[in-house]
Amino acid sequence: MSQIGSALRTFALSSSAIDDAIGDRMSPGHRPQGEPGDGAAVTYQIITSTPDESLTGDARHETARIQFDVYDNDEDNADAVARQLRLRLLQAFGTLPVSDADDAAELFVTGVSTAGGVRHSSNQAPIDASDDWLYRVGFDLTVSFNPPS
Repeated sequence: MSQIGSALRTFALSSSAIDDAIGDRMSPGHRPQGEPGDGAAVTYQIITSTPDESLTGDARHETARIQFDVYDNDEDNADAVARQLRLRLLQAFGTLPVSDADDAAELFVTGVSTAGGVRHSSNQAPIDASDDWLYRVGFDLTVSFNPPS
């Protein structure tokens, strides 16, 4: 898991509204196999990460494009959670812990911006003979940050 992804996860889940909406169901890459289908779940992945360079080498600053996808059996809820999460993450600025551990490394977020709008992907048909369709709503953010020393 990337440090910026982990820091944004910790930041998002520190909001009681986000915690109420998804619990701890926010994971890198893909949904864990066997995860209960009730309620919204979020995945995130780093699409690109570009370190800044100076004439003396690494400038200790990066810009990453991160994709977030919200899954739910209810399309309206998936949309509402995605928009709520997006607004929360746009507030990320300053020193953020990489995890919720007491001795967690910290990084410094210098800016967060949208990288396109909220997108609704085609729903996924059930594969377990149920009538529970899975809806996905996604968005991308561009995050500039200084990684931990």
